Amino acid sequence: MRNTRLKPINGKKGAENREARFPLFQIRLRFAGDYNNTEVLKITERIEDLIFKLSKSLSNYIYNISSQEGNNMTLPDIETLVQGYSVGGYTLKEEQEVINLLTAYKYTIGLVRSGEFTLSKKLLLKIHSMTGYGITKVWGEFRSESVAIGGTINYRCPDHELLEQRFEEGFKSRVERYSGKELAIELFLWLCYSQFFIDCNKRTARIFINGYLINEGLGIFDIPIKKVREYNRLMCRYYDTLEKEKVKRFLLGCIE
Repeated sequence: MRNTRLKPINGKKGAENREARFPLFQIRLRFAGDYNNTEVLKITERIEDLIFKLSKSLSNYIYNISSQEGNNMTLPDIETLVQGYSVGGYTLKEEQEVINLLTAYKYTIGLVRSGEFTLSKKLLLKIHSMTGYGITKVWGEFRSESVAIGGTINYRCPDHELLEQRFEEGFKSRVERYSGKELAIELFLWLCYSQFFIDCNKRTARIFINGYLINEGLGIFDIPIKKVREYNRLMCRYYDTLEKEKVKRFLLGCIE
């Protein structure tokens, strides 16, 4: 996995101007890596652009997630909620789901901005403690019972008693084997299949890998409404057969 923590570069003219223009630039100069100032600036510009893009269209990204999970809140009403105003006509759960997604996304982007983002079990649990807050039986911890996935025929969820071991081994092997966008999609598929949580697995996985993609300057993962039918079909096939070539290609195409 590519390391974006960059080594200090002292005595370079123009660094202060760049730091003023790009808040992340100063942070990324502090850490070790095989980069010079120009490369650091390029990465920083790309990350800043992605953060701006996500922040500007956050309501759309949240709508695409929530609507795919059966939430009836409209895009205009989500925009109202994101702006801090209350809306009527929805269940408490529907409102809570949207607020949870907003909280989780803001937290994750905050980690990227501060240079503290790291792919880890700790972060995954933290994100789930936000996405699942108040709408699942437990949040922020692995499930302790079996679950099912609607639309599947042969899927059998991994044993909940082995989830700790499954995460440790599966996460390590993927981080060592893959990098870049491919790592993000491999993690997404594995997290969705494993169903580490009683609920909110896909939305947690989506925010988790988006933090990684943005932190690496690689893009933003999103499944627009027009692609949902194909997405559901391919994911169900993956759950039933573990054949991932087609769904992986499809998901890679969803990174903007």
